[in-house]
Amino acid sequence: MAPTICDGDLVVISTECEIENRDIVLVNNRWGEAILRRYRIVDSDVFLSPDNRAYVPFKKDSKLKMLGKVVDVWRRIKL
Repeated sequence: MAPTICDGDLVVISTECEIENRDIVLVNNRWGEAILRRYRIVDSDVFLSPDNRAYVPFKKDSKLKMLGKVVDVWRRIKL
């Protein structure tokens, strides 16, 4: 599966929207890096998984800071 959001895309984030299962979220990981991940709920546990299979999913823990939800993605196309 190809990544949903590609290099060069413009991503619009909302800090006001409620995060739901399968949303794409902006998260600060334990090293302080801002990353985009798919928010997934499995048996009441929250996992953050990439759309790019080169990376592995991980379980949400207290060291992660949820920054917001992706509400729009703009991509430039060459004509």
